[in-house]
Amino acid sequence: MERDKIRLIQQDYLDDPWKMLVSCICLNRTSNYQVKKILPEIFENYPTHVDMSQWQEKSVEGKRPLPQIIKPLGFMNRRSSILKRFSEDWGNLLKKCRYVDWWDLKQLTGMGKYAIDSYRIFIEDYHHVNPTDLKLNTYISENVNESTERKIWEVPEDYPQ
Repeated sequence: MERDKIRLIQQDYLDDPWKMLVSCICLNRTSNYQVKKILPEIFENYPTHVDMSQWQEKSVEGKRPLPQIIKPLGFMNRRSSILKRFSEDWGNLLKKCRYVDWWDLKQLTGMGKYAIDSYRIFIEDYHHVNPTDLKLNTYISENVNESTERKIWEVPEDYPQ
């Protein structure tokens, strides 16, 4: 009997690098299970980087404040601050660039090796990466991509600025 291939949260957000990177920030020091439970509410209340960069401490229009949504993940104040600053940084990057390369991510708040490796694997479709994360390594070994070409993400015309 063949074993099922690993499915990572990042695969659900291949069409939106910002959401994929938000999921990586949420995955820091917590489990896939916990993050999968809260991501739908995060993206329902804060569907774009613009919305997340403007979240308020108090509920607005029936939306729960970001720290309350991510409380089950731990480090809610620190993590919500990172998510807000990352979203601001992402917006500033998009104002300067038509294309986003993994190297650009290094300057953004909250972007560590796991997030950058995830971007290279899932957005750039580049598997010649040496992640230190076990699940990313497993994903690469199960989804061999021999190509040495990377895709560079071009910001769509209708993408929120």
